[in-house]
Amino acid sequence: MIYILFVCFLIFSFFDWMYLKKVSRHDGVLFPFCQLRRDIMSFLYENVFQNPGALSREEYAAVRRLSDTLNGTIRNYNQHKTWTFNMRKMPEHLEAYRQAADTTSNIPNHPIIQEFHERFRRLLVKAFIAYTPLFVLHLVARAYRLGKKAGARRAIENAVANADKVRNDARRYGLIAGGAAV
Repeated sequence: MIYILFVCFLIFSFFDWMYLKKVSRHDGVLFPFCQLRRDIMSFLYENVFQNPGALSREEYAAVRRLSDTLNGTIRNYNQHKTWTFNMRKMPEHLEAYRQAADTTSNIPNHPIIQEFHERFRRLLVKAFIAYTPLFVLHLVARAYRLGKKAGARRAIENAVANADKVRNDARRYGLIAGGAAV
C-alpha cells in the first residue's frame, strides 16, 4: 500500500513540476514585456507631462507606436504564445512590428527610444526561442554540423600545409629529384 502511495506521489510531483515549469516560462517571458511597458510609460511621463517639449512629434509618435504594439502583444499574450511566438506566425508578427515602427530606419535618433526598440526586438527573440523548443534543438544540431565541417576543413587545410612543408623540406635536402639541394 505504501508503494502505491509513493508512486502516486511521484506522478503527482512530476505533473506539478511540469505545471510549474510552464508557469515559470510564461512569467519569464511576459514579465520583461511588462517591464518594458512600464519603462516606456515612465519615459513618456517624464518627457511629456513633467517636461513638455522634451520630445519632438516624431519621437513621441515612435514611442506611442511601440507602446501600442507592446500593449497588443501583452494583451493577446496567450494567443501569441501558441501562434505568434511559434515558428509559423513569427514572420507575420515581425512584419506588423516593422509597420508599427515605420521601418527601423525611421526610428528617431534618440538613444533611449532606440534602446526601447532594441529591447523589444530582443524580447521577441527570447519569446520565440522559449516557445519553439524544436528550434533550439535545430540550432544546436546546426552549430554541431558547422563545427564539424569547420574542423574537417581545418584538418584538410592543415594536411595540405603539412604536405607542402614536407615536400619543400624534401626538396631542400635533395630527397626529391628536380629540387635544388641547399
